[in-house]
Amino acid sequence: MTDIELDYKNLNIGRTLTCLLYSFKTDTPCILTDPLPPFKFDENISKFDFSFLGINKNNPHQAWDRLCFILSMSGLLLFPHSVTNYRVENKRVTLFVNNNQKINIKYKKLNTFDEIESGWSYVYDFFDWKSGSLHDNDFVQDVEDNFIKKIIFYSSERERVNKQVKDLVGISYLNNVNLEDMEVSPTYSRLKMLRMLKDNNIKGRISGYNSRGEGVYTSPIIEFSKRIVKPDIKPKISLKEVYNMPVKKGYSWKLLEKIIRDTST
Repeated sequence: MTDIELDYKNLNIGRTLTCLLYSFKTDTPCILTDPLPPFKFDENISKFDFSFLGINKNNPHQAWDRLCFILSMSGLLLFPHSVTNYRVENKRVTLFVNNNQKINIKYKKLNTFDEIESGWSYVYDFFDWKSGSLHDNDFVQDVEDNFIKKIIFYSSERERVNKQVKDLVGISYLNNVNLEDMEVSPTYSRLKMLRMLKDNNIKGRISGYNSRGEGVYTSPIIEFSKRIVKPDIKPKISLKEVYNMPVKKGYSWKLLEKIIRDTST
């Protein structure tokens, strides 16, 4: 099979939203290797306003999808979902794609993102709210501990569950060498989260009344759903720096403008 040869003045390689946003703002091509898409509970990203992309203000996952679509349609996202490995040498990037074909890309300037992992990870433990009282809390936190340092409550996305029910996700920041320790397992996440609920007066179902006529409540019942682990990446250029860059209004920008205009009418 004949290798493909390409040549670009500028080329970006990365794994995260930072690389995609940089390519969009500079109107330059990019390659995603081992992609790390964000999701809506990624607090390091959800604080940014992505409404300029024509999406919900603070939804990192929508931002990822919109940028992938725009860059793909404008020909700037190269070989999406195809790259299995790559190497860089002598002003050339060699990509290995799904069909075992090699793609050689020459460049004059290469911008690399997301290469360095800190050795720590953000760990998200999702629990379903099975039994308990309704409450108005959006979050509770423990500022003195990296294990379940924050619990975020959100309207349940489960089928046939009332949207007034709030499921919950516990967020930890853990050293990778400790990820398999029992003390930070979902079993202990559940115990820590139940204690935080109690400390913040979030109750279970009412089981009766005491002699003073006050309600007596059970403890809430929560059930483990899933764990998501996201490595902490130390970028050469931060998302904040890229976010604050001006936009080069090339083809990708004009395509976005057309999409926003067509979907708003």
